[in-house]
Amino acid sequence: MIRSALLRGVSACALTLAVVPFAALAQEALPTIDIGAPRAHKPAKPQKPQSANRAPAIGAPTSAAPVEDKATYHPEAATTALKMSTPIMETPVSVQVVPQQVLQDQQAITMARAVDNVSGVRSYAGTENYQVRGFFTYNTYTDGLLLNAGVGQNTSMVNVDRVEVLKGPASILYGRADPGGIVNIITKQPQATPHTAVSQLFGSWNTYRTTFDTTGPLTKDDTLLYRVTAEIDHARSFREFDFTRNYFVSPVIKWNIDAATQVTLNLRYTHQVTPIDNGTIAYTKYDPMSADSD
Repeated sequence: MIRSALLRGVSACALTLAVVPFAALAQEALPTIDIGAPRAHKPAKPQKPQSANRAPAIGAPTSAAPVEDKATYHPEAATTALKMSTPIMETPVSVQVVPQQVLQDQQAITMARAVDNVSGVRSYAGTENYQVRGFFTYNTYTDGLLLNAGVGQNTSMVNVDRVEVLKGPASILYGRADPGGIVNIITKQPQATPHTAVSQLFGSWNTYRTTFDTTGPLTKDDTLLYRVTAEIDHARSFREFDFTRNYFVSPVIKWNIDAATQVTLNLRYTHQVTPIDNGTIAYTKYDPMSADSD
């Protein structure tokens, strides 16, 4: 009786939705959804002409450099393809970017979760071994440098600004690379505007993750900038004696010598404890094919 009543209720609900006049639905306009379309920028104010012997102010935007919008799903520039900030539409190779806004909205705390957003790329069993266009690669680049060469270390995402994937044989630009492409991590850089953020994440199996990120100037003229990111990550598992521990800290100091010359000192300290747990083979003395088991 209860099942019949439920079935009749579902049928009635479906019928009610079906008899709604189409004209009534057409009168209500759908809200506009912004999926990363170029935003309308206000015209820039005319600036005073600078003298020939005076260098532009540090951090002043140039006409050639594209304006980077952190709160977007559609980044316009990438640095991996040509090792310089270049508009993606003007890059003659295939490069795809996972921006900071996507990492924040998805709460991506592993590189495997980040590269899931890239077409033609997948991680192997949730590790940092990737398959790009059918070719396996065990190398992960950081700011264009090969720092993780398949050593089994998990990258901390607290200092990751975005992830850029260069597809195809253009990866030869980085030396001995796989023909499928490379995965390049762009780290967070010091900013002149002071900013501090602390976050706390809780999860199942006694999982918690604490992150810290602070940046700002060290001098009044913004010549020296700093940034410090840190993370503490502990997690257990449904299996006994299985756990992970991760301690990470990365101080960065940037020296703006002039408008075209900067020197960046980036240090990283990582301490990870992850026991190898490949499971346990079930063992029993019972053998159904043995005559003694009858």
